[in-house]
Amino acid sequence: MKVALVTVLAKPRLKRHETNYFVGFHHLIQSLQRHSHPLPPVVVLSPDLKTVPPGADRLQRVNTSDYNGIESIQKAFGKSVYFKLDAFRQPYDRVVYIDTDVLAFQDVSALWSPNEFNTHAIYATRESKSLGLTHPDWQGRLNTGVLVINAPLLGESTFRRLLTLAREGESYDLGDQGVVNAFLNRSEFASQVGELPPRFNTPSCVRVEGDWARYSEDLAMMHYLGPRKPWMQAPEHPWHHPDTQKLWDLEVSKHAPLPKLHGSLTSSVHTRMVRLVQRYEEWRGIRPE
Repeated sequence: MKVALVTVLAKPRLKRHETNYFVGFHHLIQSLQRHSHPLPPVVVLSPDLKTVPPGADRLQRVNTSDYNGIESIQKAFGKSVYFKLDAFRQPYDRVVYIDTDVLAFQDVSALWSPNEFNTHAIYATRESKSLGLTHPDWQGRLNTGVLVINAPLLGESTFRRLLTLAREGESYDLGDQGVVNAFLNRSEFASQVGELPPRFNTPSCVRVEGDWARYSEDLAMMHYLGPRKPWMQAPEHPWHHPDTQKLWDLEVSKHAPLPKLHGSLTSSVHTRMVRLVQRYEEWRGIRPE
């Protein structure tokens, strides 16, 4: 079975965000390699990278013109919030998609094992109050931060149908998650959606508004939701909690330093990125082993 681990690296539209988008990817891959080695081939979807970034095996160019005519509410990232849809057109038997603001704490190799997650076309974690996602409109929605997509839903046809829904505004959040939910809510897919246990995609807000005692016992991957990412020296956010920050700090303290990106970013952007990480490590007292 041909499997790929896929994520998106898209340069934010607003300049003040441009030093942040590679840091999460670096630590995601480092955490997966620490706990789930060996990994399947890592494929990065990107419209602007010119070379394969460190930690990836393949760079797949996102054709931004495919996303023309799609409205986005995300001012910082624009249409890039939809680029995840490109994961559905990849030529594999299974795609394991993981957002770059996810960090692994345990072995998650079951996600790409041919003996696991093989009875449905797609697997995702459903949002709920117990996970700290309390808004009434979110209940039962599929969270697209971690997806296991199997062959029945992989291909150009699925990708084009998702784009059509996006252009028609069939997205409750004006992003990829709303489109994927609208697509899978159709009756033809009712029996094709499998439940991904929350341990593989536990939102960080569970510590603030959810059942932390329940989900912290077997936490495999945490999804750091919201604009305040754990590597940022940014204003506090209601979903940010010292306990989830400590989990991040402890894990990344065991990671290799952020590598130099040969040709992937301009030298000035890379310099600012390195300085950002250095300031973050000094602020948190982190020193990689």
